[in-house]
Amino acid sequence: ADDRGEDLADRAVRQREERQLRRLIVFMDVIYAVCVLRIFLVLPRPDAEQWKTLSFGDFLDEHQGVLVMALIAVILVISYWVQNNACSGNLGRTNGVHTALSILQVFFVLLSLYAIRVGIDFGKDATVVALESLVLALVGVASLAGWTYAMKNRRLLSDEITDEEAEELRFGNL
Repeated sequence: ADDRGEDLADRAVRQREERQLRRLIVFMDVIYAVCVLRIFLVLPRPDAEQWKTLSFGDFLDEHQGVLVMALIAVILVISYWVQNNACSGNLGRTNGVHTALSILQVFFVLLSLYAIRVGIDFGKDATVVALESLVLALVGVASLAGWTYAMKNRRLLSDEITDEEAEELRFGNL
């Protein structure tokens, strides 16, 4: 009877961890979607006078710095979302430690967008470039830490992923 009780307890923990993974994936998808939306809200809009007098080419030329930074930000967010999707799609469940590492990764993605915005507003000096580089490195470190934790003894991995595929994903996080 004791073994049966442990089996039920293990099954209950596994079911909670599977539900927690589904919630984490939805949470992260929403954050990435909000990031893309926020980037578009930063884009310059012509006022009524500019709409009448500027050509489209002149408008693009006048705001090229902001537009290039927004394009870079969209590319970064989408690439991080794709990477995150590849990893989370190969998990069978999550737990508190992995969830915390995943949320830390999303925090660094948000912080990278903040750093890009600082660069848009105040120009690119060495401090802003250093901040952007540091934060982007921290995104990779947090992602690597989360996936490495999930891989340890295959504790959170899906049954379908091989050890070789898991290892390839780990180094893809860098």
